Amino acid sequence: ADPAIRLGAVRLAGLWKVAKGVTPLAAIAADPASSDEIRSAAFEALSAMERKDAIEPLTASDRPVEVRLAAIAAAARLGIDGSADKAVGLLGQLKPGVSPTHMIAAFLDRKDGADKLTAAIEKGKPSADAAKLALRSVYELGRTDAVLVAALTKAAGLSNEVKPPTKEEIDALIAEV
Repeated sequence: ADPAIRLGAVRLAGLWKVAKGVTPLAAIAADPASSDEIRSAAFEALSAMERKDAIEPLTASDRPVEVRLAAIAAAARLGIDGSADKAVGLLGQLKPGVSPTHMIAAFLDRKDGADKLTAAIEKGKPSADAAKLALRSVYELGRTDAVLVAALTKAAGLSNEVKPPTKEEIDALIAEV
């Protein structure tokens, strides 16, 4: 089928809340061969129908990373318990070049999302690299939730402290001028 028509059909199924569309939408969302655009549309449609039962199984650790990223984002939008813990667990499994920004945005768009994500970070202790990746996503989104940023900064092993330059650094700067 034409990808544009398929995408339109997926979006309409969500807008019209077509009950018979849940199984095909879940299959599209679960298919690692689906494009990011159509997978995202399928999860948006399932979210619009508030089909937690179709979304939650797709957050499982045995699913492909690209499916889990979108599923956890959809679960976060619906406030499914445990979504933040799954997000933190997934961060450590991301390969270079895979961005969690869409998933992080789903948490930050919810009223209590940043708090849940912060609690999961403090409990789950992500690796320093995973925390840096999440912190980069928070900044990419233009968000500055102080508690979340502090938790990610701590988990990343970074410091918010601005250290004054040493005498050697000052001397080097003076020599350059």
